[in-house]
Amino acid sequence: MSHHSFFERIDAQFVEADDFTAMGVLSAYGPAQLRKHLLVMRFLEATLGLTLTEQDKQEFAERERIAATIADSSRYPWGPVIADYAAMLAQSGVAMRTKRMYISSATAFCNAVALSRGTPWTAEDAQRFLKKKPGSRANLARFFGFCRKKYNWNVAVPSATLSKVASEPPRTLAELKKLLQEIKAQGIEKARTETLAKAIAKSFGLRIGAILSLSPEQILERAGSLVLEIDGEAIDVPTQLQEITRSYAARLLTPASR
Repeated sequence: MSHHSFFERIDAQFVEADDFTAMGVLSAYGPAQLRKHLLVMRFLEATLGLTLTEQDKQEFAERERIAATIADSSRYPWGPVIADYAAMLAQSGVAMRTKRMYISSATAFCNAVALSRGTPWTAEDAQRFLKKKPGSRANLARFFGFCRKKYNWNVAVPSATLSKVASEPPRTLAELKKLLQEIKAQGIEKARTETLAKAIAKSFGLRIGAILSLSPEQILERAGSLVLEIDGEAIDVPTQLQEITRSYAARLLTPASR
């Protein structure tokens, strides 16, 4: 008798048999109610194969955390931006845990730069945030790209400066220093195109193939700064690398110089 009301609620909630799924029940009642009516859930599993996996429970928990983040953000000027971003991610096919991480990083960033929907942040704002939280760089790349496309904001993920390369493994740092010394000794104009590409790739932690496959249209001048567009994301080129990158871009326009 203690489970009678739960059966009534199921009858009222799920009119169509196709809607009566394990995730549907979990979403409708939540883990606490399902634990309270564990006997019913065991009955449904035995008779209808309605099985809740650990993955189902984890996905539900991630959904709840995302919903809570969006609800909390609605109190601030950047709330609509986060809501729009979450709506886009919902259609992206990205794993639920990844969505939650993307949204959490975007929310922390919006809070730190006091974002308002009508005004984008500055490059300095982004640089200050990433200096404090460098681990957020990868998660924020998608958010920056979303804001460029959705709101037509001229924003890009700031690149790590050359001084930050010291945090890379010693081998990577040594290889980059060797490449830069080689370019300096030969002169940028005389250095091999592949050498320039290797230096750019090492500086950003990219594969050399990603640089060699760039088209001239992917190396852009924006408001006095140089930007690389790779995999749909814009990356600012630090001052120390701009001369090398411009020389490499010029060679893309004249393939024979390779």
